[in-house]
Amino acid sequence: MCVGGDEPAVRMDSGLIDLNEFGLNLPAKDRVQFRKSTTCGVLPLENHTMIINASDFEELNRAPVPEEELMMLFYGDVLHYEYWTNATFWWSLAEANTTMKLDSL
Repeated sequence: MCVGGDEPAVRMDSGLIDLNEFGLNLPAKDRVQFRKSTTCGVLPLENHTMIINASDFEELNRAPVPEEELMMLFYGDVLHYEYWTNATFWWSLAEANTTMKLDSL
């Protein structure tokens, strides 16, 4: 599904990345640079989402957090799940507000 017409696209570009910045320490004549860019259309959320209780989603593969909700996204016929046969993606709204990253001071 693509958005057409006057809707803006999003372009992401890493710029040139030198592999020496990742610790390879190559001589100047052997240096390698790469670039990754992509452009994509922003998909509309209207009429393509549903919020459900995580406890109603048997395919969660873990115990749901108390009162956890999932946002189900529907963008086509994808048979990933037994009951939610046309759910293309899902996202935990609890996980959207947490982080698994640990920082040291």
